[in-house]
Amino acid sequence: DSIKARHWEDVAVACNAKFDVVGNADFKLETLLKADLVSARDEIEEITDGADKQLKIEHQLGEIKYQWKTKEFLFAEWKDRGIYVLKSTPVIVEELEEVQM
Repeated sequence: DSIKARHWEDVAVACNAKFDVVGNADFKLETLLKADLVSARDEIEEITDGADKQLKIEHQLGEIKYQWKTKEFLFAEWKDRGIYVLKSTPVIVEELEEVQM
């Protein structure tokens, strides 16, 4: 799941080959074998490792968005001056620190 179209493009460049993997029902293993992936092994490992890390970050961002989407923030008037400030800031700051990446 981590390998996206952009990663396949990078693999094709690394192999100095052309192939269309994503959404191509006619794509075959033969195409990859002809691309001589072994010759670009180190670059491909770097690409796939990066893809795995990107997927992990995407999942973490999704969790953070879900968590903060439902948060409600309360405001209170400050010293009867008509200025409203965020209440419970220590709790909010603590939660923000927990989700920092």
